[in-house]
Amino acid sequence: MECGGHAAALTAAAWPPHSRRATNAAVHDDRPRVPLKERTGKHYCIECLKEVPADDYFRNDHVCNECGEKKEKASDDAHR
Repeated sequence: MECGGHAAALTAAAWPPHSRRATNAAVHDDRPRVPLKERTGKHYCIECLKEVPADDYFRNDHVCNECGEKKEKASDDAHR
């Protein structure tokens, strides 16, 4: 029996006829993210491995002030 003349239109690619997505629910059942405390501990320069205070470490992209100044000077010389 034909379903109102729509049997030919209902192929596997078109089912369900109104949408391919069955629900708007989230795909994962992960819990909401909890805000983490700022990490505390020792930070080391990735260039010279010297221990660096947290403020300098994060301000200089994980390098100490001395290595940061060297990188900045090298960058300035390269742009001249």
